[in-house]
Amino acid sequence: MRKPSTQPMVRARSLFRLSSKLARNCLSEFIGTMMLLFLGSAICLQYTLSDGKLSSWLHVNIGWGFALTLSALATYQTSGGQLNPAISLLMATLGNMPYSWVLPYSMAQLGGAFTGAALAYGVYYERSLRYLAALPSPGHLTACFTSWPSDASHTTAFIDQVAGTAVLAFFICACVDRRNKVPVFLQPLFFGFLLIMIGCALNLNVGYPINPARDLGPRIFAFLLFGMEAFSHSNYYFWIPVVAPFFGALIGGWLYQILIGVQIDKDPEEEYELKHAV
Repeated sequence: MRKPSTQPMVRARSLFRLSSKLARNCLSEFIGTMMLLFLGSAICLQYTLSDGKLSSWLHVNIGWGFALTLSALATYQTSGGQLNPAISLLMATLGNMPYSWVLPYSMAQLGGAFTGAALAYGVYYERSLRYLAALPSPGHLTACFTSWPSDASHTTAFIDQVAGTAVLAFFICACVDRRNKVPVFLQPLFFGFLLIMIGCALNLNVGYPINPARDLGPRIFAFLLFGMEAFSHSNYYFWIPVVAPFFGALIGGWLYQILIGVQIDKDPEEEYELKHAV
């Protein structure tokens, strides 16, 4: 019996494969972040537009976790499924990618987040218009796209975002550390579990954006829809989830490396590879 022909995929590879590795990775980060925000924003819109009848806040957390799992899984073999500028910076400090790639990754992630939010709004456009007609201010709907604190001070919000991103980075480093022997195909699933845990533990103050692109991209989209309130809300809080996650990622990632990572005995396979490296 003849094997199925792979010729169509061979032709597709020759036609569409980008020659630049950086371009391939940025495309991957764009698509992955777009899917994450398309699904995540749609989850929040469904919750809000149905007045909580179709889902609960726990469902929202679980949905975001699986959105991250699948988005990271789809992009893991190209760019590593980082989907977060703060994590990209951390990976560069750990020597896993060049520093010169951080900005292109971040721009791709930002563009993907903006596009994903726009796509989710398109799916729920008619329902959103009916919902907005009954509101004195669009702020409640804006919160479906980006973080929207009500009574947290800037100091509390900054600490919250540093802490949340530190937890994210700490356990990402634990998952990808080869010596912990987490199978590669399971790592995106653990990333999703991690996001669910953060949502259940660290949501009260400002939500849990813990990702500059995830918060800023949809906020820019909300600004185009609803105006300056997207940035001026809560005394111009918007800069905090853009800046604070970078500090949190570096703190959490390097705390893992210093307190745990370097304390683990070397894997015999790792030692063999080092001895026989050319």
